[in-house]
Order: sequence, then C-alpha cells, then structure tokens
Amino acid sequence: MTYPREKTFTEENLSAVLASRGAAGAASEPDLNAIKRRAGGIRRRRWAIAVAAASVLVLGVTLPVLRSPEPTVAVPGPAKADVLPLPEYEGLPLLASETATQTGTKVTLRFRPASEQTKIVLRCERPMSIAYAIERHRGGVSSAGGVCGPDGARSRYDDKAFEEEWTTREHVVTFWVFPPDAPVLRDSTAQRDCREAVCDGKYRLSPSTVDDLARAVGKQPGAWSVAVYDQR
Repeated sequence: MTYPREKTFTEENLSAVLASRGAAGAASEPDLNAIKRRAGGIRRRRWAIAVAAASVLVLGVTLPVLRSPEPTVAVPGPAKADVLPLPEYEGLPLLASETATQTGTKVTLRFRPASEQTKIVLRCERPMSIAYAIERHRGGVSSAGGVCGPDGARSRYDDKAFEEEWTTREHVVTFWVFPPDAPVLRDSTAQRDCREAVCDGKYRLSPSTVDDLARAVGKQPGAWSVAVYDQR
C-alpha cells in the first residue's frame, strides 16, 4: 500500500494560496513584511531590556562605597630644643626639670634641695610669657609670679630657698605658663587695688584664680620648661 506524500509549501506557495482567496478582499490580506518587521522589533526590545537589566546589575555590584574621611586630631609636637633645660646653670648641676609643649598648661616639679643656693629657671619659647608657681605645704601656700623668654629667667620662687626648713623636705611645686597677652594684672599697684578675682577684664593672679585664668585662656602654642639647679 502506498500513501500519498505530504505536500511541502514554500513562501511562494503560501503567497499563491493567500492570493487565491480573493473572497476575503484585499483589505484582509495579511502583510508578511509587516509581520516580519514586528517580530524583529519585539526581538530588539527584548534585547534592549536584557542589556539594561545587566547594566543595572553590574553597576549595583561595582559602585564603590563612599566613606567619610576619619576626623584628624591635632597633636602637639615635642618641646623645641631652644627651650629645653640646660645641663647646668651658674655652675650648679641640673637637679630636676619638666617641659610642656603649650602655654596655658601646668607641670608639677618634685625636688629635694641640697642647699640654700637652689636656682629655678624657666625657659619659654614666647618672650614675656607669664609664669606662676604655687606650692601647698604644711605651713600654708607659697606662690610667686614673673615672666620668661627663650633666654631663660629665674623664678622668684627660688627666693624661698632662704626660708627655714627649705632643705629639710621634698618640694612639690606647680608651675603655670600663660601667653604674653593673657588678661592678667601686671602692675603691682593694680593688683593691690583689685579686690575681686577679675578687675577691668583682667585677672588678679593668685592660687584661687589661676585655674580660672587657664580655662579662660585655653591651651595655646608656646613650648616651655622649668628646671631646678642645686648642689649634689
């Protein structure tokens, strides 16, 4: 038994069949070229959407995370060499010393004098800086003020070396140095006439006001040192 072979149609056969169906009218005839163009447009749109999605994915992975820079904190440098304590002073060797990198600050110096020839020397980076010394001891409170500069200046506190019991105990003295323009009453007459902690916007320097002055002035540039010289 033989079976009829299936017919195959080419594009030309399909066009001929469609053309033979004239009963439907020319207006209902499908436009193959239009169908092909629409199919191509659909493929192009799908491709564009796929590319855009891939781009978003890539950007989402590769975009760097921006971080705010870490805040920096200014750190004072070491004391300058021109204000460091000298190894000796007027033939007396160095007994004890302390240094600071800023004015408006204090240091505490401990020493046990060996004689009444004790010398206390301040060396300050800024000329005419204001210096102040305080010691609280069994007999009360002792203090002394003055000025200092790069060449060094004797602290008036070493005048205490001629007082009784100077060599019989360890001394713990707090030294302050303030900038030259600190609001301090410098004239002795003005200090004597001032009955308050502050007069005309300036401090009457004393053990009870020195901390308030330090808060008002704040820490400022200006290295300094204090050194004690005595016999060994």
